[in-house]
Amino acid sequence: IITKAFLHNEEIVTHVYVRDTENIILMSSFHNINFGDKKIRSESNKYLHWKDIRLFKSMGLNYYDFGGLNMEKLPGISKFKINFGGSTPLWYSYVIESGIFFY
Repeated sequence: IITKAFLHNEEIVTHVYVRDTENIILMSSFHNINFGDKKIRSESNKYLHWKDIRLFKSMGLNYYDFGGLNMEKLPGISKFKINFGGSTPLWYSYVIESGIFFY
């Protein structure tokens, strides 16, 4: 699933997710670095996460994985994630990809 936030038809932030029937995992979050107002970029990211959470709840998904916490290396991002509430289970998520086969 790909979600995006726009302002006046200009893309500000994009989120890319992988999901199954009950869970959704944030794989990447992209910011338009050419959009000059950092405050609007930051607020757009928060707003998009909030909209995403509401969308995923309406889809019946039970678990929203932000991708982990690291208070030493990424304190700002970790605090941002914690501010949304929820629990912080100790587990690992991974995606098994099929390879590209050449014949």
